Amino acid sequence: MPVLAVSPLNVAKKWQSGSDMAKWVILPADLRDQATMIFNLFKKDSKRDELADRLYRQLVDQARLPVFYTDYAIPDTINGRFEMILLHAYMLFRRLRDEDEAAKDLGQAVFDRFFKDMDHSLREIGIGDLSVPKKIKKMAQAFYGRIEAYDTAREESKEQLIGALGRNFFPEEESPPSEVSALADYVFENDTVLGNVNVDVIKQGQIPFAHPLSLTAKSES
Repeated sequence: MPVLAVSPLNVAKKWQSGSDMAKWVILPADLRDQATMIFNLFKKDSKRDELADRLYRQLVDQARLPVFYTDYAIPDTINGRFEMILLHAYMLFRRLRDEDEAAKDLGQAVFDRFFKDMDHSLREIGIGDLSVPKKIKKMAQAFYGRIEAYDTAREESKEQLIGALGRNFFPEEESPPSEVSALADYVFENDTVLGNVNVDVIKQGQIPFAHPLSLTAKSES
């Protein structure tokens, strides 16, 4: 059963009907071969896959924290929750990508776990076998686009990251709400928090994400 916290059937329907979530994506030039990257189904490793499932569920749970939708102005919608999952997946993959092959392999397994969830959801709403790979490829391209956009922005400045987050979370707004600045701070804080964690902790199935601050409590203090 899928575990995507935003109702995977509704997410899949969004992608089926035109995918406004991909609207603001800038695609990287060097996309890896999608068939290889998305589903590495024939390389079975039960321990790795169990860990990947645990990590995937943790990042989904983190993305579902109510504080993001009450204090950070993230839309409590299919798109808003989906973007939060992509953002947390991005932060995890960024932490793992410069580690050893075992860590990278685990990151790949989490990636595969997410898209297997999407594959299941697309089939549940009746998308045909020939169309599912095309839909999955489109979703993967959107995710790669966000990785590229967030990486580029964060290397330049906080303001650039605010802009990148705003374009993905609030594509219909001319300028993002002020709370997006706090979301950018949260992303940078996870650089520090996850960076200070021994990668073996993640390999054992734990993602110690930073705890998002309550902006409401902060403003009232």
